Amino acid sequence: MINSVYEALVLQIKRALVLHGWTPLDSVCLAYRDYPTAVGTKRALTFLSDFGHNTRHLMLRGHYDSEGTNVIEADCLLIPKTADPGTLEHLVARFATAADAHVQASYAVRLLRVFGVGAS
Repeated sequence: MINSVYEALVLQIKRALVLHGWTPLDSVCLAYRDYPTAVGTKRALTFLSDFGHNTRHLMLRGHYDSEGTNVIEADCLLIPKTADPGTLEHLVARFATAADAHVQASYAVRLLRVFGVGAS
């Protein structure tokens, strides 16, 4: 994929993530989102994978550990490299909504919500 096209897609994806509460990064991770939990603040991370110039999609994926498991691993999705801005925003919204739901259902977040235990 031509660098300028890839960089434009990355910027659009980061902007869409910001609309859903994520903070953009200039690193291997696209963005992060902090969540208050019963064990303190925990951070979710997003990544974008490109599997080469012969592929038609990028993969948006995330990472958030809860009880030794990445609870947002299954929320990954494919983003067409030719996606228009509206499609990109829709796909990122789908990822962000699913990831947030899985983090909210994680043990430490539920414990804080139900019992108010721990620090945020």
